[in-house]
Amino acid sequence: MLEQMYGYSLKRDTNTQTSLVSDDIKQLIAGYRLRYIFALSSVGVLVVSGFIIIQLLLSLQHKDGGAINMAGAQRMLSQKIA
Repeated sequence: MLEQMYGYSLKRDTNTQTSLVSDDIKQLIAGYRLRYIFALSSVGVLVVSGFIIIQLLLSLQHKDGGAINMAGAQRMLSQKIA
């Protein structure tokens, strides 16, 4: 039945001792494997680059904290004077 539907047989040929999987299926699996590796690598690169960008932005914001605190202190002192 599979032979009629897909054009290949999963039965082992006793005369030539061929494998259970045809060469077309092996090529298809190899193609899927390459796509899977590429997709995982792409996700990994995106995750690492996102982490690096977030760390850079956080370090830039860390420097702004001192200026914001000083501005808040000056505002408080100016309101005390008034």
